[in-house]
Amino acid sequence: MSTAGNIALAAAIPWRPSPRAPRVYVKDLATADGYLMQLVRYDAGGVAPIEGAATGALLYVVNGELIYDGQRFWPGTAAVIPPSCDAEGRSDSGCTFVCVHRAEPPPETGESESGRP
Repeated sequence: MSTAGNIALAAAIPWRPSPRAPRVYVKDLATADGYLMQLVRYDAGGVAPIEGAATGALLYVVNGELIYDGQRFWPGTAAVIPPSCDAEGRSDSGCTFVCVHRAEPPPETGESESGRP
């Protein structure tokens, strides 16, 4: 019996465009205990706020170069985004990173707004 919990094959999940910015795409990989794990792709020139910045987020750059708050993050870089940091992420050449953050509570309509980078 598996004790792994939620398992996602990222290659099987389609990219969806971010409603917050052009050239930014997201895959929702897993949720657990109020947290959401996403794979985020910025095409070259992509600019968007990092999801979860209000409560903090964990990032891991998989490929390319992510620029956040004036710092350049390369593949293999892990970063903690402190709560209430309002800087935008961007990539001049394109990048993919994992982002883990608190899932947003559903709005009053009952539809989920989580998963927006």
